[in-house]
Parts: sequence; structure tokens; C-alpha cells
Amino acid sequence: RKAHLPEVLIITVIVAILKALILLGVGRLLRLNLRHLLLTALALWQVGEFAFILSRTGMDLGLLPNYEYQLFLAVSILTMGLTPFVLDLAPGWVDRFMESKMARRMGGRRSLRDRHQDISSARKLNDHLVIIGYGLNGRNLARAARMAEIPYIIIESNPVTVSEERQKKEPIFHGDATQDSVLHHASIETARVAVIAISDPLSTKRIVSTTRLLNADLHIIVRTRYLYEVDELLSFGANDVVPEEFETAIAIYRRVLQKYLVPKQGIAKFLDTLRSEQYAVLRESEPVATRLPLHLSELEVSEVTITDKCPWVGKTLEELALRRTHNLSVLGILRDEELIENPDGRDKILSGDHMIVLGKPEAIQKLPVTILE
Repeated sequence: RKAHLPEVLIITVIVAILKALILLGVGRLLRLNLRHLLLTALALWQVGEFAFILSRTGMDLGLLPNYEYQLFLAVSILTMGLTPFVLDLAPGWVDRFMESKMARRMGGRRSLRDRHQDISSARKLNDHLVIIGYGLNGRNLARAARMAEIPYIIIESNPVTVSEERQKKEPIFHGDATQDSVLHHASIETARVAVIAISDPLSTKRIVSTTRLLNADLHIIVRTRYLYEVDELLSFGANDVVPEEFETAIAIYRRVLQKYLVPKQGIAKFLDTLRSEQYAVLRESEPVATRLPLHLSELEVSEVTITDKCPWVGKTLEELALRRTHNLSVLGILRDEELIENPDGRDKILSGDHMIVLGKPEAIQKLPVTILE
């Protein structure tokens, strides 16, 4: 009835607030990321389906009067019906809240104290690398930077990971990189490169735009999962966007071209072109007029063994004239674990030699030698 609508709405609001406060309280005790906590609270604000079973059981046992049961049922149905709309609007609400002074106080009170203690050296960094996200990509990047002696600092939202890595003396601190204050503590204004390697697309876009505003000269590299995110991230200010699905395809493509004996320089130039054009060639649904000639696609490199019964034993390469008689080229001879590169016509073939030859597969199969698989 309409008369009960205000009561239903009030209880719905109370349920939403109580659930949100409980989730936020637990999350803050665990020092979890504020933005993620708010999104989780909005995703779980409704009365769950399991509550129907409990309420029905309570009414059957006489613990819940019929009026309260009907009221509870109305609140449950209303919250569940509104949930899809709340989920759709939640990212925008949370982003606006994260810009407020309250969010800065909530997100910064504890972390500011720790950052002054743990990364006081961050303000001294200049021309450094900022790694945002310490998953597999972030770890590998940090390892490479360490080996190359590139100064770097890591921002990570998982407090457990931060605690573990601090014990290993990693320059890492806990924070939400969507907040200006966190990026300031990483000296983003004086950094040369920032690499964003997190799994949250909405946070990634916000971090890109914020870092670009804070440092116009910063080179921003973003790792993303899907191709459709490339153009949008570039429009937000990223310099390079690396989609995982295409990099996997390129890794396979490189190996295929190598098997077709395409020169390494040609492969490298072609793949660099793909990346510099933001994978435009591979993103087109129709064929694109970009071609990589496979000059050696019909040839293969094989290793053959010279046995005692081979008629080549004791003869020189000039006498064998393999290029004229079999249309083959000898790239090298492996003898007693020593490689003779580009042998000339005066080199003799000995029993036990391993010859590396280049030619068509059918020509290699006709040789009086043992072909190693």
C-alpha cells in the first residue's frame, strides 16, 4: 500500500547505510583501498536472496509477525530491483566522492604517516620510474629496473603485498594511485616514466588523466587486457598502451616468422611498426596493404651428420659443389664441439662432422647423410 511506502523507503536507506558502514569499517581495519571498498559497499548494499529463507523460517516459527515479514519482503524486493541501476551509477559516484576533501582525509590519514616514515627518500627521486601495481608485470619491471640501476618507486593498493615487499627492502608504499596526494608522494612531477599495470579499467583511466595533469612531460605506459581500451586510454593521455591479447599474438607471430626464416631485422622492423601504429594493422577487420615478404619461406635449415660410409668423407666443399649439384648452402660445420662458420671450398669433410645446411626440404632429404630431427 502507498501508506507504507515512506516506511519501506526509510528502512531501505537504513539497510544500505548500515551495510556500507560495516563493510567500510572492516575494510579500513584491514587497510584496504578506499575506492575499492566504496565500490564493494555499493555492490553489496541490497538484501540478499538468502534473507528470504531466513525470514520465512522466522515467520513459520513465530519469531517474525506477518506485518514485519511483509515489510521485510518489500524492502528486499526494492533493494534487489534497484541494484542494477546502483551498479551502473556506482563508478561515477565513487569517482566524484574520491575528489572530495572527506575522501582525502579518509584515504590519507593513516597512509600519510606511513609514507613519511617509509618513503621519505621518494621526494629526493628525480628522473625515476613510477610503477603502479605490483602484480606479475610490476614485479618483472621492478626486477629489470633494479638490474639496469634505474631508480624506481612502486605504488600498490594491497597492504599485505606492501608489508611483505618492504621486508625485502623494495621501495614500495601503500596507496590509491587515483589520488593526487599518493602520486605526489611518489614524486610524479619529477619522474621520467610511469607504468600503470593494474586490473581495474576505471582506476587506470583516472590514473592516466591525473598523472598527465601532474606531469605533462611524463611518458605513460599502460598495460591493459583488451584491445578496445587502447584508443580511450590514448585519449586520456597515455603514450603507449600494451594490450595483453595482442602482445600474446605478436609473440606467436614472431615465432612463426622465424620458422619461415624471415631475417630478424625484418621481423623486428615489422613488429615495431605494428606497435608504433598502436596495432592498427591487426585491429582492421579488412586486409590492410602491409606486407612482409617471406623471401626464404620455402627453405629450411637442417643439421646433417657425416658417417664413415658417406661418400663425402675426405672431399672438400669445392669438390662436392653442393650449391651446383643440390642447390644447397653450407652455413657451418660442427667438428669436435668447435663450429667452423662460413667454411670455404678448401675445407674437407671428415667422418663425424655435423654440417648445417640451408636449402629446400626435398633437396636435403636426398643427401647421402643422416638428417638430425
